[in-house]
Amino acid sequence: MYGLAGKRALITGGAQGIGRAVALALAREGCDVALIDVDAAASQAAVAEIRLLGRVAAAAAADVSDPASVRTGINALTASASFDILINNAGIARLGSLAR
Repeated sequence: MYGLAGKRALITGGAQGIGRAVALALAREGCDVALIDVDAAASQAAVAEIRLLGRVAAAAAADVSDPASVRTGINALTASASFDILINNAGIARLGSLAR
């Protein structure tokens, strides 16, 4: 990656798995990172890890299956600045039978 120093990234589902790996990779490349994730404790752990890399990091707890929750989380994170990068990583699983 190149040209990412000083950019701000917002990652949904950024507290665990692929989202967390992407958040850490962006931080290593010089990005400040904000996370939205349903798991507040995992988000804070990821924020701490990003800060250890010398980057600014923040998190908001939000459930991507609830638009109002996402709006609240984004409003909290964008109060002080905007984002250059958006990574829509979080997913929603709806379980059901394929046979009818």
